[in-house]
Amino acid sequence: MGQAYSGGASVLLNTAIKRRRDLPIPGVISVRVGDCVESDTIIGSASISGEGVLVRIAEEIGLPSEEAMNTITVRIGDPVRKGDILARHRAFLGLFRAEVPTPVDGTIELISGVTGTIMVRCPPIEVQKKAFLEGTISEVQDGIGVTISSICTLVQGVFGVGGERSGKLVVLEQGGLLSSLPLREDLAGAVIVSRGSPSLEGLLDGAKRGIAGWVAGSVEDRVIESYAKRRFGVAITGDEPVPFTFFVTEGFGSIPMSDQAFFALKQHEGQGASISGITQVRAGAIRPEAIISLGKALSIAEPTEEINLEEHSLGLAVGRSVRLIRHPFFGQVGRVHELPHHPRIIATGASARVVVVELAQTPHFTSECSGPLFVEVPRANVELLG
Repeated sequence: MGQAYSGGASVLLNTAIKRRRDLPIPGVISVRVGDCVESDTIIGSASISGEGVLVRIAEEIGLPSEEAMNTITVRIGDPVRKGDILARHRAFLGLFRAEVPTPVDGTIELISGVTGTIMVRCPPIEVQKKAFLEGTISEVQDGIGVTISSICTLVQGVFGVGGERSGKLVVLEQGGLLSSLPLREDLAGAVIVSRGSPSLEGLLDGAKRGIAGWVAGSVEDRVIESYAKRRFGVAITGDEPVPFTFFVTEGFGSIPMSDQAFFALKQHEGQGASISGITQVRAGAIRPEAIISLGKALSIAEPTEEINLEEHSLGLAVGRSVRLIRHPFFGQVGRVHELPHHPRIIATGASARVVVVELAQTPHFTSECSGPLFVEVPRANVELLG
């Protein structure tokens, strides 16, 4: 296959971030503002109503619905265990006997004399939400969720599979195609980082060795589809029943991991990392990511802004050399001076993200100026140099 490259992963070092952690449905929050949490700390829980199982009493016993009501041995609200008798019928002086047991544990929710049925509600399912990353609870929305503030190293990817997992970072220096993992005793439960691309055999070896996750530079599309046992379109990933979470920082093919991403992760080898393979590629884009908390308590009084990952990515950054590729500054070279956070109105009247560039030379169509010349253009109108 040909190689497809997506703009490199965002890499943030020693950065304050915030993460929102919400329960799937309203429930109980078990932490308070100021609490320090680990990645596996339970921040809250909720009870999801169990499945309702319909038992057809009249049909099982062979009586009309009205008559079947006289055989029922339970009441609404009664707890039952699998195998308990819901209805019992005797006929012909006790020679004929019919019993209807409950197929599940639960509670009697409904008894219908019209249909001759009983609804058994299975026990509620307890759902717990973990913090996912180490940090400090900076905000609590009672019954809904929390906001966690953390100082960390963050490396984003471009595509991944699998949900949220955590483990100790183990870095593999080997590049190229990885068909197996080295014989090491510290791989079980670890998050692997590799420059090279794993083959399907390499991924299956990782599953056999019990790793928690793998962050690689790239992977062949057919390999990841075989590993996840599904084809991928434009959708959300992350709920695949895969043995471990996997994501790539560069794209598809055989592209090695960038030095920035690799060494950002390598400097934390042996530390705990939280990773997520959840990916969404259209509106409300979600990138897979690896977060290594630095273990510094973050004061609630200390202001922390949500980091704009685009501004801190391996692409545009203050000081990077760029070439302007649209009229009227086509061909002009300069350096990024500023990356305004909010969109601005450009000459066409549209609202767009812009970049302020300090030009290396004054264009011939501008008046002479003694100081540097700064121009503001849409970010799509520049290309990176080097």
